[in-house]
Amino acid sequence: LARDPDMGVLYLYMARLWLARGHASKARETLEGGIRADPGFAPNDALLAGLRARMGTPADRDAARDLYRRALALEDDPGWRAALQALGPP
Repeated sequence: LARDPDMGVLYLYMARLWLARGHASKARETLEGGIRADPGFAPNDALLAGLRARMGTPADRDAARDLYRRALALEDDPGWRAALQALGPP
């Protein structure tokens, strides 16, 4: 990551490691950084959307919807579509 900070997939893997260790807040920060560094890498948006959706507040659910929509605009994925539909209307 230090050598190639614009490579979105590295942020995704780092966030997954944080999640595996039970550090959702660090994973969220990592994904937010990955989205800033590589806005065209949709999986970071989708994983962050899933985290925000699980937080459960209305603002987080709205943010999750926006993130899923952004991810889907970049890359079509049936799982992301299903997750967006499961969130229901705003």
